[in-house]
Amino acid sequence: MSDRTVNDTPRRRASDRKWAAARRILKWVFMPIAIVLAILYFLVDAIVLSLILPVAHRIAAWPPIARFMRWAQTLGPYPTAVLVLTPIVLLEPLKPAAFYLMAKHRVVVGTLLLAATEVVKIVAVERMFRLCHAKLMQIPAFARVYNFAMARIAYLESLPPWQLALRVVTQIKVLSRRMVAAVRDLVA
Repeated sequence: MSDRTVNDTPRRRASDRKWAAARRILKWVFMPIAIVLAILYFLVDAIVLSLILPVAHRIAAWPPIARFMRWAQTLGPYPTAVLVLTPIVLLEPLKPAAFYLMAKHRVVVGTLLLAATEVVKIVAVERMFRLCHAKLMQIPAFARVYNFAMARIAYLESLPPWQLALRVVTQIKVLSRRMVAAVRDLVA
């Protein structure tokens, strides 16, 4: 018997059609959920970044950091890629340690470790990426992945839920600025 007769039975074809239909249904159900989760992830990232960006600018002006940034600009594309990925490689292993601490009822310490590693990682990678973007784009594989990711982000940003979330975030920012101003007026 050949493989074709064993695998190409009417029962097998019907089973394949059922699985294909199930995959289409699952994709139809889970795709909106995945899009909403991606939008929430990018929104949280943008909010955190907007909160820590002023601090990052002050840190970047510190003389040792400024010297390091000037030195990083002298590197070639591949060493620059290694330099951009270094904070991720060093800080990502601390996440499981933070969750371990939380599981061992050290919730405050675990949460602080997780938050600190995320903030440092985001700031370091964001600063290095902005500084070295042109060099990184000289690496063909990086350029392809970057362009692919940016196309997906542009697609997400064009969706109505993203636009709604953006309006809500803008309203929250305006409200928080008003509250900060009101508190300053009360204190002053």
